[in-house]
Parts: sequence; structure tokens; C-alpha cells
Amino acid sequence: MPPLPFSPPKCPASCSYGPAPTPLNTTSHRHCKPGGWIESQELSVDARSDDNSLPSDSYIHKWCENQEAAAQSVGMTLLMSGGVLKKQMEDAGFENVTVRDFKIPIGTWASDAKMKEMGGFQLVAMLEGIQGLTVDFWVNCLGWSVEEVGPTLFSFLGA
Repeated sequence: MPPLPFSPPKCPASCSYGPAPTPLNTTSHRHCKPGGWIESQELSVDARSDDNSLPSDSYIHKWCENQEAAAQSVGMTLLMSGGVLKKQMEDAGFENVTVRDFKIPIGTWASDAKMKEMGGFQLVAMLEGIQGLTVDFWVNCLGWSVEEVGPTLFSFLGA
């Protein structure tokens, strides 16, 4: 089959979360015409602050650690860096891979208007999605009961 213009379907974030070239990247490369490209936007589930003001024992750090433990239990990682993504793309056959890292605040604390707006959207996305991002993952990967996950989530949300 000759290479075709390729517009990948929407895909769950877990499509690219692993150390090796992913089927999505490999398939994308195989179907790109010469000079074609794809764009991958991934989040690293790792909360941090530029000024180290986020305590290492904060609820958001605990949530991130549990998410990563759950991912590792099934051979994945949620700690994606631009370097890892670049290597995945290169291993799949892409050349001249460009990585652009962006910081995304959680909340409206930033002084810059665009970052403040982006942080507001990120906070809403996290608050609206945290149950769906957590319950099944912790129950099936970490062996928690639904009854254990609920109060833990409430403590995260109340912080």
C-alpha cells in the first residue's frame, strides 16, 4: 500500500506512554508521505514549581506518585519528557524531530494573563476528570478498593 496522507484519530493518552516506539508512531510514519509530519501532545504527570514552593508531601505529589505507580504496574510511565518522546519518534523513523516543552499551571495564580487563563482551564480539567483518571486505575492497577479511593480523592480535592 502506498503512503497516504495520514490524519490520526483521537487516541487516549496511554497510546504513547511507554519506553519504545509506539504502534501509533510507527503506523503514522509508515503512512506519511515524504516530508509529512505528525504532532504529538503529551502531558507528564509530574507536579512541580519553578521556585520549589510545592511541598514534596503535598496531595498533588501523592496523587502523581500513585498514578505513576499504577502506570508502572502495567509497564507504562506517565513521566514523559520531550527527550523520551523525541526518541520514540526517531525510533519509529521520523527525522528532524522538534520538541517544544510547555509549562501548564494548575489554577489561576500566575501573573501572566495567558498563563492565568490556561491554569484556570487546567484546574477545571483536573477537577472534572480526576475521578475518571483515578478510580479505575488505582482499583485495577494498585489493588485499592473503591471505598479506599474515594476518601483519598476527597482529601486531594480539599487541599
